[in-house]
Amino acid sequence: MLGLETTVSIGQQASAADPTTLARQSLNVYSITGGQGENFVDDEILGGGLNNASDPTAPAPGLDDHKITIKFPLCIAQAPWWMAAFFGAEVASGTTPDYEHLWASGQALPYIFLEHKMQTGRYRRHFGLVGESLTIDLDSEREGFAQCEATFVGLKEVKNSAALTGVVTAAPTLDRPAAKLCSVIYNSVAGGDLIGGKFTFARKLKRYRAADGTGTPYSVEQSGKSTLTGTLRTRCRADTFYDDGVGQVERALQLKLLKSSVRGMKFDLPHMRINRTPIDINGADEIEQNYEFRAWQTTADAVLSATALSGSATIAFS
Repeated sequence: MLGLETTVSIGQQASAADPTTLARQSLNVYSITGGQGENFVDDEILGGGLNNASDPTAPAPGLDDHKITIKFPLCIAQAPWWMAAFFGAEVASGTTPDYEHLWASGQALPYIFLEHKMQTGRYRRHFGLVGESLTIDLDSEREGFAQCEATFVGLKEVKNSAALTGVVTAAPTLDRPAAKLCSVIYNSVAGGDLIGGKFTFARKLKRYRAADGTGTPYSVEQSGKSTLTGTLRTRCRADTFYDDGVGQVERALQLKLLKSSVRGMKFDLPHMRINRTPIDINGADEIEQNYEFRAWQTTADAVLSATALSGSATIAFS
């Protein structure tokens, strides 16, 4: 399942329970991997009737696990639905025809469900999905788009011979930002010597199971602090980044991917710091360096916010 002709449909759940409303949004993806799995464990009690004392006994079912990874294009028309699936509730502002939709980390975890068609008569459905990690990769371009990768932890997977009922809204037409309106802004300076990079926002999630002996999970919850780490790739023409790393200087980082002044995506990391690391330099024509960084929250700011500049008044899965 590779290439932008592949689509999935995603919808929102009011809680961890299976959704009653099956309206969902179709989106293009490069690939979807993973699902619900279960390993065997040794069980000498259930084995019973042993022939000898050294051969393996019949296995018992182990506890299941459920995780899927989706690679999708950083399309300015479709990215808002991925932000809603990962971060949950938005704050909308603006008036027709220009709206802004803001998502921030640290909010209540949203549950979503997802369906994808494998072949005619073969469908997979994933319920109770919660976003575990989101990576924005500016260096991994594919079919004209920067690549994104999202991993979700889920509660259960179901197969079926037909698609779910309910209204499926067609995927918005894929749309690229304009090259001249794309920039990485470091310490309020646009562009500069930054030529690439990526960042990953990751949550620590746990699937909680009922104490009823079935091992069936009933919720996905956060079990620790999230992290936001990444790398910046620069042309080494000055010592700005190196000096900031040595001095442990706090900076702000913003990624702009715009089609126009009122259409596109923005990602804001208001508090970040470059790590002081050994200088890794390479590049065919000029000296290039990679710097690792880490971001954090403050009383006033979440560690990460994403803003969609859109013609849609709401970003809804219906």
